[in-house]
Amino acid sequence: MGYYEPYRGSRRNKRRKLHIFLLCLALLLALLVGAFFLLQEHIVYTDDGKIRFDFQKDDQTAASQPDSGTDTGTDTDVPLVIGGDGTQTTTPSTETPTTPETPATPETPAAAGFTAALLTTPQEVLAGLTLPQGYDALAVTVKDENGLCWVADPLSAADGTAADAAAFRTALSQLDCYKIAVIDALRDPIRPRTVDRASACKVASGAIWLDYNYVSWFSPYASGTGDYLTALLKSCTDAGFDEVVLDDFQFPTHGKTDLISYAGETLDKAAALTALADRLRTDGLTVSCLLTEKAAQGGSDASAGQDAAALAKSFGKVWMRCQTAADAAALQSSLGESAVALWLTQTPETPVTAAHIVAK
Repeated sequence: MGYYEPYRGSRRNKRRKLHIFLLCLALLLALLVGAFFLLQEHIVYTDDGKIRFDFQKDDQTAASQPDSGTDTGTDTDVPLVIGGDGTQTTTPSTETPTTPETPATPETPAAAGFTAALLTTPQEVLAGLTLPQGYDALAVTVKDENGLCWVADPLSAADGTAADAAAFRTALSQLDCYKIAVIDALRDPIRPRTVDRASACKVASGAIWLDYNYVSWFSPYASGTGDYLTALLKSCTDAGFDEVVLDDFQFPTHGKTDLISYAGETLDKAAALTALADRLRTDGLTVSCLLTEKAAQGGSDASAGQDAAALAKSFGKVWMRCQTAADAAALQSSLGESAVALWLTQTPETPVTAAHIVAK
């Protein structure tokens, strides 16, 4: 009696298809690898991390090189004229050679009629900084946006005082010039969260409010804020400074500020900030503040609580950022003699990171 052999055709077909698939996959990978090596010199990575291909490089290189069969002598630049008798003559070019433009010299404070102070860092003072010619004052950031303090810290916050603070004050005392301290006043990522929580901006639940950069702020309404700033001004006086510029002397404006609770306060923001400015007037020390761009240009910044005229009256001087001497003059004229300009620019005589604080 006959029998049937098992049918294996289906399995063989599957194996054959798998082999073909793997072969095609290997060929595709080989093509991709080959294409990568051929095109890698044309791959350009953009600033945002994306990849694009630039094929103009070879074209520009080839265009910049003369053809091997072309005469590169100077005669090729002389126009060729064919006369009526068929003779060829050359005539010199009548074009006037172009003279490269001399780059404009950056405007300096002295050239614009301003007296200038060099804005620098404690590290540069420690490195033996000397004032460049034409500068008669030095401005140093002694409390920065990170909360690091280079003068005596009234609150003795942990990690709040620079390790070389004492050496900085010694180096500063050896400089014979008008000295300006720049401090980040109400924006502080350390003290309102740790040693002076009572003076911090808070939400309704009592938790510390933080801005978009997770930074805490002193509340201008809190009495402890005035106490802290008054003590910090004394530290600047003890360190030998003649003037203090308060940066970020304002209510916070970046972040979910609508969550901040000022419950029970009767003064509006502008009145509260002006009252704080009145508290900070110190005998023997010039105290001023830096206006926000909105307050400088429009006279007031309601969200920040800055009234430029009121602050100028309280401090006797306010500072404004600007880019040119013309901007400085325009901003100053808007507020009168009490307004001073912080002119951010560069000159060949100063480091790239330097800016200038200038005053008429």
